[in-house]
Amino acid sequence: MPFNLGEQVNFGGEVAVVLADHGDGGYLISSGPAQLPIVVPADTLEDAQHKPADKRLFTPTAPHLLSVDDFLDDPDEVRRIALNAEYHTNLAYFKGLRSDNRFLWPGLREEFSRLLGTPVTEWLGHNANGVFQQTAHDDPLVWHHDSQSYAAAIYLNPNPPAGAGTSFWRDRTYGCRRAPSHPKEKARLGSPEAFEAARSVVYDPYNIEHEDNWELIESVSGQYNRLVIWDAKLMHSATSYEHFAGEHGTHRLVQLFFFDINT
Repeated sequence: MPFNLGEQVNFGGEVAVVLADHGDGGYLISSGPAQLPIVVPADTLEDAQHKPADKRLFTPTAPHLLSVDDFLDDPDEVRRIALNAEYHTNLAYFKGLRSDNRFLWPGLREEFSRLLGTPVTEWLGHNANGVFQQTAHDDPLVWHHDSQSYAAAIYLNPNPPAGAGTSFWRDRTYGCRRAPSHPKEKARLGSPEAFEAARSVVYDPYNIEHEDNWELIESVSGQYNRLVIWDAKLMHSATSYEHFAGEHGTHRLVQLFFFDINT
């Protein structure tokens, strides 16, 4: 299908204008509010004419992982607050120690909303939102996902050892990067039988606490005063507790957040 100069065509959910025949099987077009010219192969442009006019090249979505360095203005003060807090254990729900109280700093909800580009809708309802957590070398890692829209951590160890951050994984058996119930995973798995089989592997008690079934996808280092926010349905774990002693002030120390957005 040849295109004429000045012809209006559909491309990427926008009306585009053909500026020139590029001479190598492509066309120079301009589209969108910026009207910036781009070269598009002729067959790609032709295919676009057979798709719905509003069919975009991507689906607008919120980030699945973002990192902000030097997040707190005074991380030393927050670390002091954390070290002076009272802690408890509950091995049925978490490893290590968590603070008895939550510390939801003024303006933090609004800042998370700004960073994600969408409002945080559920902030106070999650009991672990804002707690400090301390873990050490004798605590087991846990391969898991969380139930909220997002989880986040601020790393509070000055001069942290290697492996102080958070890692993200894929199940080796069925390839799940997220909870099997996530729409993308259910669509990829393709059948109720595959979904149930994936659930049986992802939530197997052995696999939850052993690396055998997990393939590392990416890691974020636990740099002091770094904030990391991630899609809570991603399979993740702390990267390592190996280099953290068990004495007060030498644990891996993070502040954790769990919250929801409208999806």
